[in-house]
Amino acid sequence: FSHNDRNREHNLNIRRIVTDSAGNKTYFNQYSSLPSDHHNNSYRLGADYELTSKNKVGFLVNGYFNNEQDINTNKTFVGTQPGVTDSYLNTLSEIDQSYHNFALNLNDKLEIDTSGQQLTVDLDYSKFNNNSIAHYDTYFYLPDGSTQMPPNLLKNQTPSNITIRTAKVDYTLPINKGLKLETGFKLSGVKTDNNLQAQKQVGGKFVNDSTLTNRFVYDEKIDAGYVNLTRNFKNTSVQAGVRAEYTSSMGDLITSKEVVSRHYLNFFPSVFINHTINDKNEIGLNYSRRIDRPGYDDLNPFVYYLDQYTYQKGNPFLNPQYTNNFELNYTYNHTINLSIGYSRTTDVITQILETDPVSKATFQTNLNLQTQNSYNININSPFTINSW
Repeated sequence: FSHNDRNREHNLNIRRIVTDSAGNKTYFNQYSSLPSDHHNNSYRLGADYELTSKNKVGFLVNGYFNNEQDINTNKTFVGTQPGVTDSYLNTLSEIDQSYHNFALNLNDKLEIDTSGQQLTVDLDYSKFNNNSIAHYDTYFYLPDGSTQMPPNLLKNQTPSNITIRTAKVDYTLPINKGLKLETGFKLSGVKTDNNLQAQKQVGGKFVNDSTLTNRFVYDEKIDAGYVNLTRNFKNTSVQAGVRAEYTSSMGDLITSKEVVSRHYLNFFPSVFINHTINDKNEIGLNYSRRIDRPGYDDLNPFVYYLDQYTYQKGNPFLNPQYTNNFELNYTYNHTINLSIGYSRTTDVITQILETDPVSKATFQTNLNLQTQNSYNININSPFTINSW
């Protein structure tokens, strides 16, 4: 069990110019103080039991219960000319957040024979319960400090529940002294339920704000299997494999009746070749393809405000990104290592800033960009400074 308390102070200053469709410019100068207070608790309990000398079963329970409080102050000056303030707004927000997680793993490892043939089974269940209660009070002023318009008082509740279930089986078979087969499959299911309940104060009472209230439910199922072969020759080792994944997902934006449904099959091959030239020289060539899916928070379309001109929101239409990696590596005398790498990623998940030309608000979200090409060279070697 562990516990920690943490305080964070974050100060933000944003200057920006927003141009509308007619070419008119609006100048924003914004100052934010964002202190936060965190209290975190985590626990872990596990045990293994040997049924026989070749069969071991175990369980693991872990989780956390954390909470966070944010009391933010945000002041934004607005003008149609540089350095001139036509009006300003002051947003005071208080956000209380709680995060709870419980996870259970059951596992069994069976050593079938002394050659290394084995079978492992893992069953996992995980539950996340997160909740946020936020108050946003915005006051509007003229340059002389007089009130420009009545305040805008909002209250949000955003309960979020995530349930994850997985079952995984892995099998290893040494076929002979130089050849090994590994194979397995995995079934996983995820369901998230996010319910944004937004209210605004009207006549001294908080009433539902239908323009902001929303509910987003996301279901995802992934069926995956792999096969991998490792072959050792006299001076060369080769490992080659492929993983197949079939994904079915559905994002349901219930309030606006928007549904994003996807079904796709992917293959992810990999090859690793290492060759020993002589006692002092080794060379290797690697290739692999992988997938990175958007996080559940990134898919959640809810809006989180700094003020009415600055906020962030998720994107339920995000696609996964795919990366092909290539690497050539060389080792001299088991000490000097050189590697040259190249990767190409398509549908790159990228955090960007966009502007709403009507409301003149700037918001942060994630989009898929077309491609990203990355190149790298790495050289490393140990160096002894002194005998000690």
